[in-house]
Amino acid sequence: LLIADVDFNDADNIVNAIMDNIMKLSDDELDTITDSYVLTDTIVMYIEDINSEEEILIIPSDINWRNNGNEKGELYNIIKGLTCICEKEDIDFDNFDVDLMVDSILKCTDEDVDLLFKSDIIRLTVDKYLTDLNQDEMIVYQDGTDLNEEFKYLLKSLILVFGEDFKFADLEEIDTNEVMTNVVHLENDINGNNDEVGTIINSKILSDTIAMYIKDFAEEDESPIVILSEPVWRDSYIGGVKTAGELRNIFGALGVMFKNTDYIDLNSLDANIIKGLNDNDVDEILKSN
Repeated sequence: LLIADVDFNDADNIVNAIMDNIMKLSDDELDTITDSYVLTDTIVMYIEDINSEEEILIIPSDINWRNNGNEKGELYNIIKGLTCICEKEDIDFDNFDVDLMVDSILKCTDEDVDLLFKSDIIRLTVDKYLTDLNQDEMIVYQDGTDLNEEFKYLLKSLILVFGEDFKFADLEEIDTNEVMTNVVHLENDINGNNDEVGTIINSKILSDTIAMYIKDFAEEDESPIVILSEPVWRDSYIGGVKTAGELRNIFGALGVMFKNTDYIDLNSLDANIIKGLNDNDVDEILKSN
């Protein structure tokens, strides 16, 4: 099963060929392979070989690769996870790329995410990737975030804001005006069945990152935005009632103030914008602190 069609005289392609064969195994066949200590140790050798020249995957020294009765080991879990990812993208294991892996996860379903993060290596590798983006101030990512739940919200919210072709590298070129332009046209109804803004706010990473964009913009010289004190950015529950946070309120206010334009330029914010607005529009604007 593992060495079918593998040319052992072609050393450069052995890893790819064996990994490709593993991806084609049924669950029962994968069980058989990973129940064998010899085969497990051999495949682990290939995985560690991929990682040897440059630390791409985060592999703890005490990782438990082997199955233990009905409890699946890391080898089984990472193979299932990588198989799921490879169905989204064509990944060459000789040139394995974490950017490609993480971008592939953006195409996953909630069920896929559950499967992926059963692998400690995938979870730790994604955690390191997001931590690096946080250090580069491209996103806000906090230690201890439950990646399994967060990624389900993050996948949906990124598609809403940036479209289905979004890649994390795109964050280098995104500015606050672009984000606001994309967000204010989304459905914004805190009690609605299609509350798209609520989907964004449910993602702690994306909502905290947008809040960072706004705060950074407010700190620029001659910025028209003023933040006197740190607001409650995300929605909250008070007395069992869901209460809108500042993100939802500012999205609503900008949607009213720029309702006749296709692009939001925060530098053009001016009190004169409210002239000619009706009372309901003014009420919407005043919800934002």
